[in-house]
Amino acid sequence: MSRAQKYHNRQRHLYALLFDNRHCYVGQTIAVKRRESEHKRDWGRPFRMVHLGTMEGTQAQAEAHEYAWRWKAHRAGWRNYGKNRAGEVFIISDPKRRMLREHHKIAACLKWPQKESPRIDGYRWLFFFGLAFLALTIIRFLIV
Repeated sequence: MSRAQKYHNRQRHLYALLFDNRHCYVGQTIAVKRRESEHKRDWGRPFRMVHLGTMEGTQAQAEAHEYAWRWKAHRAGWRNYGKNRAGEVFIISDPKRRMLREHHKIAACLKWPQKESPRIDGYRWLFFFGLAFLALTIIRFLIV
């Protein structure tokens, strides 16, 4: 892609690479199949590629969506990988640190894929906690 292409409005696909260790990499592309094969060659370990959405815009606008998706992944219990310009992988320890108001507005409209989430979202954990508390209370009364 020529340098000028990044300033053109065009269809861009946002995706996540999901690794078994509950880490993910969020990226964008204009050619999904090509990008997936590049990642398979570059990462050197298994992952699942999940399509997060498609948008029309510039590369910078798609990058704003990347920030929002990283935040959603973080909130769903995933740790985010990043890559620097040299292609070296690092862990993004605090994805909120670089979030702008624009990114938060975008994130408010996004929903991380539930079936991909490694932890219980929302308040369902409260139900399970209550259930465990009830079970322990019943066991305590049976023992005494």
